[in-house]
Amino acid sequence: MCKRAFVTAATAAVVFASAGGATAAPVPDFGNGGFEEPIVPADYFKRIATGASIGPWQVTSGAVEVVDDGCWQAAEGQQSGDLNPPPDVAGPGMVAQTFTTIPGDPYTVT
Repeated sequence: MCKRAFVTAATAAVVFASAGGATAAPVPDFGNGGFEEPIVPADYFKRIATGASIGPWQVTSGAVEVVDDGCWQAAEGQQSGDLNPPPDVAGPGMVAQTFTTIPGDPYTVT
């Protein structure tokens, strides 16, 4: 039982497309892509506010909650990021992470 009365899942995806039919180059792994850090106790969540970080992720707007898989099934690992905390807390959360690319190479990031 999740220790939160209202839980909403949100998924964010970013796609970088390029012209032509070139094959996308492999992108270096995102750090903490499954929001496995910080570790959240079973059936709980940890709220991260704007300006704070979740490992290499920066919370750029609203609030983000790192949620244990007792609330819902994580896509991978044991935790996930909830980008839609209760409205009385903050607006919808946004996260950003910078990664290195090679100029001119096409990439797909999801």
